[in-house]
Amino acid sequence: MVMCVMALALISGRNQAFGNNVEAVVTKVRLEGLVEAFIARCEAKSALRSSRSENIRRSAMQSCMKADYCRRFKDELVEAMLEIKIEPKAYKVCHFLNGRFNRTLQAKE
Repeated sequence: MVMCVMALALISGRNQAFGNNVEAVVTKVRLEGLVEAFIARCEAKSALRSSRSENIRRSAMQSCMKADYCRRFKDELVEAMLEIKIEPKAYKVCHFLNGRFNRTLQAKE
C-alpha cells in the first residue's frame, strides 16, 4: 500500500499539492501501522494475566485495557497525531498513546 502511494508520488512529482497530499496519506498509513503494532504488543503482554505475581497480573490487565482503548479509538488517535504532527516513529507513537491512555484513566478517577 505504502509503495503504491509512493510510486504515485514519484510519477506525479510535478504537482506539489498532490505530493503533499500523498505525503499525508503515507504518514497516516504509517501511523496506523504503528498503532496496530502497539496494540499487538499490548495484547501479547495481556497474556500474562494468569501469572502468580500480582504486579505482573496488574500490568497485564492494564495492557489489556490499553489495547482495547487503542483499538476502540484508533481513528481518533491517528487524527490527533496528524494534527500535532507526530512523526511516524515507534517511540513517539508509543509515548503519545501511553500519555493519552493515562490521561483517560486519570479523568475517570
